Amino acid sequence: MQSLLFSLSPSPFVVLSAWLTMRSFLTVVVAALMVVNAFASELPFDYRAMSDWPKLCNQGKQQSPINIYTKEVTISSDKLQTMEFKTMGTLEKYVVMFTGTCLQVTFKDWSVETDVKIPANEYHIGNSTEVKEGQLLAIEPIQMHIHTLSEHTLDGFYAPGELHIVTKVRDGESDYCDTIEGGCIAVFAVLLTYERHGNKNNHVLKEMFDKMPPGTGEKDGVHHKTKLDLDELIPEDRDYFLYKGSYTTPPCTEVVTWHVFAEPVDIAAELIQQHQHMVSFTQGEDCTFNYHGYCSPPREKTNYRPIQRHMGRDVYLIRAEMSLCRWNYLESLVSYLKVNRR
Repeated sequence: MQSLLFSLSPSPFVVLSAWLTMRSFLTVVVAALMVVNAFASELPFDYRAMSDWPKLCNQGKQQSPINIYTKEVTISSDKLQTMEFKTMGTLEKYVVMFTGTCLQVTFKDWSVETDVKIPANEYHIGNSTEVKEGQLLAIEPIQMHIHTLSEHTLDGFYAPGELHIVTKVRDGESDYCDTIEGGCIAVFAVLLTYERHGNKNNHVLKEMFDKMPPGTGEKDGVHHKTKLDLDELIPEDRDYFLYKGSYTTPPCTEVVTWHVFAEPVDIAAELIQQHQHMVSFTQGEDCTFNYHGYCSPPREKTNYRPIQRHMGRDVYLIRAEMSLCRWNYLESLVSYLKVNRR
């Protein structure tokens, strides 16, 4: 019996060959999983099941959005931290579309080019030997979209909505940003609040909502060939809170420099309701049923990510003039949000 068992035992060379074959197979499997993961950000995501979002979303150290606690912000007059804002630009061609989670305006052609520069920080420098801290870098807008309720909070209170103008550092401005897939992102966030009786609108926002897309994606988007001045979506007082964070949707990559304007822009309550209705009911491939042009069952009507931990990050209030009246204005805004909290 002993000799028979010995004769049936594989030789060391056979064992080694089998081990190498298995190792090669596992390498291929791991590589395939890495490819799948690389494209995961293009897959649909659900605000109802954020625990299923990628690992970085739940374990990152510089995630967004955050609560801006106004009593702890650092008021900075350092010009190295102040952006150079001439114009955000004027569009002559754009598409209003529903992404499956929000109303988005995709930028196509410009009649007036963007002329905004932001100071470089560690997100833009990385391992670069060419870019220095505070060096002004030109940005270019990509798209803008709306969240209801707001994603950022002031002293713990939400605004009815928040507009994000998503930009990236222009190619050639930072050799480090040029190596990052998607580039270095700068988002300009505008809080949307009710004025007086809740029926006053920013006219640009009103134009965006005049004709709504019937379905999901750019193919069902509303194509415009009229002028849209983005400066009219920027508050007159351009004081802003500055911090380093991430995308607020998967893959939650930590490459975003946030500029959250302290002054809000008016929006009527009907537009907030219209946006939430669109998020809930617009038909799309993610719907279980598309019944008579409506998504059934409806999606979650609010499309904002919960507040993330600060993790020791600094938040700055950047303003051109150290004016007491502007700080009093900010305190008035916080009081407004407390009175009109949801």
